[in-house]
Amino acid sequence: VLAAPAIQRIFGFDPNERLAEVLSFKTDKNSTNDIKQNNIHWLPFADNGKALAGQHVRKRLNIRQGRIDLIHADYDDFVQQMQAQWHYGYQ
Repeated sequence: VLAAPAIQRIFGFDPNERLAEVLSFKTDKNSTNDIKQNNIHWLPFADNGKALAGQHVRKRLNIRQGRIDLIHADYDDFVQQMQAQWHYGYQ
C-alpha cells in the first residue's frame, strides 16, 4: 500500500507495471539477447529471507515524527550483519 506510491514518486516508475512487464516477458531459452536488449536482469535472491535471517537492521514506525527509525545493534553486531550481507551478495 505504501511502497508502490513511494517507489513511483522517488524513482519515477510504477513498480507493479514493471513487475508485470518482467513476468510477462518470454524469451527463447537458447538466446539471452532479448533479455539484454530489454534490460531485464534476473538476480537469484529469492532465498535472502532464509539466508540472512537475523542479519537485518530492525525498524520501528515513529508516528509522532512521521518516519521509520532504524534500530542498530552494537558495532560488533553491525559488522557481522554487513559481512553476512556482503558474503551473500558475493556468492
